[in-house]
Amino acid sequence: IHKMNPSKKNLVIFDFDQTITHFDSLFEQFPLLKDEKESERLKAMDAVGNYVDTFNTFYELAHNKKISIEQINEVLKNLKLTKGMKELFDFLKNHKEKFEVIVISSNFAYAIEKVLEYNNMRDIVSMIYCNPYKMLPNGKIEVIQRDHHDCKDCNPCQCKSKELKIYLEENKREYYNNLYFIADGGNDLCLAKNLGKNDVVFPRKDFNLYKKVIQPEIKKILSCKVEPWSDAEEIINYLNK
Repeated sequence: IHKMNPSKKNLVIFDFDQTITHFDSLFEQFPLLKDEKESERLKAMDAVGNYVDTFNTFYELAHNKKISIEQINEVLKNLKLTKGMKELFDFLKNHKEKFEVIVISSNFAYAIEKVLEYNNMRDIVSMIYCNPYKMLPNGKIEVIQRDHHDCKDCNPCQCKSKELKIYLEENKREYYNNLYFIADGGNDLCLAKNLGKNDVVFPRKDFNLYKKVIQPEIKKILSCKVEPWSDAEEIINYLNK
């Protein structure tokens, strides 16, 4: 039995796209192009390449089509959150003496910050690890790859295990009772594999991370507990225990 130290917090780590947001936030911007073939090309590019390359290709196209930052903001403002996610963030706010919250995402800072702010969810997040960006004088967004790494399991633009390691080194791993990782994608498996026996990964049901962690050869190398979810209320119920 793992005894909890009441003086220690628990660290909750969120992925962003298709975890906090119901859909991929970049893909939700593609209709602004009004070009279905181009949208499909970008999705195919994203599936096999560096996510940062997909962002920059899209924002180059958007700039050429004179799509304004206000139009992009409107999409981000109206993004659908995953079911129960707002309630989960409210729960974490109401129990901030027990939980610390960070986001580790392969998205970029502008989009993540905007969505969290629009939904009054930014104040509970103590750190966001993602790709930075700059707004060019001509109004175009340029996403900058944050880091290079040699992890073969991760997308070239980010290793989430490396990001978590940086955070824990800065904030002392022994400060936390448990780590809780809420995610959906295949690129989240690397972090899940680095969680300990008292930690929990919450893979979104029927998404890529879930499909991976239910495979017998993956299950046997995971030290952490696995708690699938489709409604974030299920995560609240688990944390309430």
